[in-house]
Amino acid sequence: MIRVAPPLRSASLFLLVGLSLPACGEPLAESVSDGADEAGPDASDSDDGESGSTEAGESETSADSTDATDSTETDSSSESETDSTEDSESSSESEDTAASCEEQADCAVGNCVNGDCLQVASCLELQGFDPLATLPSAVYELDPDGPGPAAPYLAYCELELFGGGWTLALKVDGDEPILGWDAPQWISGEALNPELPDRDRSAALLPSYAAVELSEVLIGFESPILPDAEPLVLKWETLPLPAPGSSLHALIAPGEWIETSLGRDAWKSLITDSSLQQNCVREGLNARNDAATNARARIGIIANDQNNCNTPNSWLGVGGANSSSCGLATDGTAGNFAGCQADNGDQNLYAFALVFVR
Repeated sequence: MIRVAPPLRSASLFLLVGLSLPACGEPLAESVSDGADEAGPDASDSDDGESGSTEAGESETSADSTDATDSTETDSSSESETDSTEDSESSSESEDTAASCEEQADCAVGNCVNGDCLQVASCLELQGFDPLATLPSAVYELDPDGPGPAAPYLAYCELELFGGGWTLALKVDGDEPILGWDAPQWISGEALNPELPDRDRSAALLPSYAAVELSEVLIGFESPILPDAEPLVLKWETLPLPAPGSSLHALIAPGEWIETSLGRDAWKSLITDSSLQQNCVREGLNARNDAATNARARIGIIANDQNNCNTPNSWLGVGGANSSSCGLATDGTAGNFAGCQADNGDQNLYAFALVFVR
């Protein structure tokens, strides 16, 4: 199956607050030899045909030459017919293998895009094959390495907001203990609930967390969590990274703080009534103090009441953890948790968060 390179698009990373494929075989380029169409008993373009034609001209002066020519022409005709048959079979195989589609269900693997079944590694690549923006935001099949050993998987593609091309990587329910700071998946990259790839309120860490290149993150928060609302009611922010990465996992797993510059006010805008302390404002990936204790977040912002970063007691983001001081809830994994003289008082605001990469 032939993999077609998409038009280049700029990469971006957004932060979504409270937000949240039909398989196709990739089309093969048809390649039918012109010579195959012309080959036949009288063909003169092939090497065999040219040889037969020359011998036929000499046969006009000699009966023996005529006999030789007849024999040669017969052999040449047979070979040409064989070549034509083989080329025809090859052409037929190419046509049978080439994947065309009218809808996703027509594709054995990949996605139906403008009549072709295409395999792509990310939602940004998928969008590159759709310059007229005919594809809706939905779950699509992604293949991280094309013909390589990694299996295709499903992920929601946000193709409309903030320029589109966003691949869903995480869904974190702040009221559930999974996917907090100490969850093993942050380090291992192993998927959690990959069978739940849609934009909904089901917690999951999708294979895209460890498979999709990125230079921006998009985070959406729903707070308070509205289990009966459809769809998710989200506030969004995009988070440009200081340098691109091969995956979100590759950036987070080492545990080192990667600083971003979204800003305190932008983070607070994601959750109504949010609160943070005034000092030690650190934001980005693995936002933490030097000892990785007290308040911390895999993606977010932390702060402290003292004029240092030794004991932060407030954070806002995803994949967080709290200290037991200042009356903070210790079970929150996404949202805003703040105490000890935070600017809007003590808060334990749980959120449902979606994290996209691009």
